[in-house]
Amino acid sequence: MTAVFITVFTGFIGLSMPYPVFSHLFLSEYSSLLPVDTVAAARTVFLGIAIALFPLGQAIASPIWGTWSDRYGRKRILIYSLALASFGMFVVAIAIYLDMLYLLLLGRLISGLGEGNIAIAQAIASDAKDETSKARNFAAISIAMNAGWIVGPLLGGVLGDNRIAAFTGPILPFWLATLMYLFNMVIVSLLIKEPDTLQDKPSAYPDYLGGILLRDQGFRAVMLLTLFSFFGTYIMFSFFAPYFVQMFNVPPAELGLYAALLSVPLILAGIYADRVNRWLGTTKMTVLALLLMAVGLATFILPDSLVWLIIPATLTAFGIVFIEVSTAIMVSDMTPKAHQGQAMGVYRSVIVSAEIIAALIGGWLAGLAPAMPYCVAAIVVLLGLPVLIPAISERMARDPA
Repeated sequence: MTAVFITVFTGFIGLSMPYPVFSHLFLSEYSSLLPVDTVAAARTVFLGIAIALFPLGQAIASPIWGTWSDRYGRKRILIYSLALASFGMFVVAIAIYLDMLYLLLLGRLISGLGEGNIAIAQAIASDAKDETSKARNFAAISIAMNAGWIVGPLLGGVLGDNRIAAFTGPILPFWLATLMYLFNMVIVSLLIKEPDTLQDKPSAYPDYLGGILLRDQGFRAVMLLTLFSFFGTYIMFSFFAPYFVQMFNVPPAELGLYAALLSVPLILAGIYADRVNRWLGTTKMTVLALLLMAVGLATFILPDSLVWLIIPATLTAFGIVFIEVSTAIMVSDMTPKAHQGQAMGVYRSVIVSAEIIAALIGGWLAGLAPAMPYCVAAIVVLLGLPVLIPAISERMARDPA
């Protein structure tokens, strides 16, 4: 799990590092990436597209990486995916250097295709032999994700701000991300050991999940719950930086700092997620997560100063981590060992589909009013409560205890 932790950690650095940079590249009228006369509403839409292309690549690639990791081994496929992610970041760096918007968008898509490998990391976590170890592994992945959310925006905000030093600027974070993924390839090749749990693998992989998606009401319910809850998650992650720019005119370096502060409660929640799961059980933990997220998102728009955003941000952060752990456990428990990679690939694809929807709809809503994405997200998250009922019924039918 050490190499898995590093993979997820560097992956989320690569995901979150661009946010402080992109907010100014797309929203500032002084940026050369877009024409000077581009209206504000169009700028937020382009920003939403740039954010959405990364998860679009993940949505496409996650089931493929997961299935291939079941068939050909976790280690080899993980290395291939990291190489693709590194190339994507290299393309983004070149695009910023040349002020080529569409090359930047292409690079975001390529790097997202590579970063579909989070499904492999979750599959390795689900290879654990018992429920306690599985919950602990998923909590560790959540901590790695959120630690990446601390380091990524800090690096992006500081290294992407050309006022900090002569060598800093919007291109530097992407050169760094390229090198990080290459370094991660070395770590994986040295530390990852293929699990020996993938036995009796059937030849017709697609038939299994195709049947589960069509016939298993509980699995479909968990996928819909995942879609609703992660829509709220990625509204928070993707649009707090534009919200700070629109409402408080925060510069890039400070955006990175505030992103790091937001990640502190995320990590604290990850530390306690395993204990909460053992105390409440997966179902009650899911209900608690949805309520925390909805309240946090709904109240995030109320404070008129950055200081008072701490309370709603903390509520949302704990809800986000608890839902990350509980939905992953549900999916893993519903799936045989031989298909964990494929199931986690589908699960990851649904997560990043929620990220795409959040980026596109959030970009449009932010153009109408800065607070609109958060209001809509709070409502969508609450829709997960009635959706959870079929999943509970299915879980009780499988394991009455």
